[in-house]
Amino acid sequence: MVAALGLLVGVSFVATVAVQLGASPAVGLAAGVATAAGFAAAAYRRMVSERDSAAHREVPAESRLLTIVLGVVVVCAAMFGVSLLLYLG
Repeated sequence: MVAALGLLVGVSFVATVAVQLGASPAVGLAAGVATAAGFAAAAYRRMVSERDSAAHREVPAESRLLTIVLGVVVVCAAMFGVSLLLYLG
């Protein structure tokens, strides 16, 4: 899911913003694919390579919900900040 969301954000948002800021479509697409690859690498590192099954424990629901809500807020703020570049530039 994380890698798929990274692909969605990278190709649809990052590539579009890069083209609107003056980059060529090929450079915009490359930036989007690089962003998606970064999401996939980060997800693999966090969820697979550093996973210690001996220390595995269930995370409380409140903690998971707080993490999701804060993640959504941070991503929305980042997208708003990048979108703001289009209006200032």
